[in-house]
Amino acid sequence: MFFEIVNDSPVSLNADCLVIGLEADGKLTPTATAVDQASNGHLSQLIKMGDLTGKSGEQQMLFNLPGIASPRVLVVGLGKSDERKDRHFRKLIKG
Repeated sequence: MFFEIVNDSPVSLNADCLVIGLEADGKLTPTATAVDQASNGHLSQLIKMGDLTGKSGEQQMLFNLPGIASPRVLVVGLGKSDERKDRHFRKLIKG
């Protein structure tokens, strides 16, 4: 598996899968906010319905979001921001 971290617009990035983070309190990261806005609030709607919680380690694959170039968007729960450490990011990335 090949993955790359890029600093580009997540909306127009044409990758096999776009990975975005979600805080435990449902707070969208800047990247997730851009995806949410481009998809007409799709992420916010899933959070409101309880389908996305941001719980540490939670993963949800979304397909063909409107307004997003990547065919897949993987939403990864980041947990609570005040409890997160560098080692947690390493664990999240390793899956």
